[in-house]
Amino acid sequence: LLYHFDEGRGTVAKDAGAHGYDGDIQGATWAEGRHGSCLRFDGKDDCVFRKATEAVGKLKQLTLAI
Repeated sequence: LLYHFDEGRGTVAKDAGAHGYDGDIQGATWAEGRHGSCLRFDGKDDCVFRKATEAVGKLKQLTLAI
């Protein structure tokens, strides 16, 4: 799954990967970033929630790039 967080509006972060694992934006707000829109997280309880699928549940490693 791959989120760019560049939709600019709405409550869904679209998965740019091949499987369409969109996530629900919870608490984060849209803001202007360096290269267009972005999500602003408060560092406390904001998140993008994606219900675990069987494929995601079997992952042994996860990479996060910021």
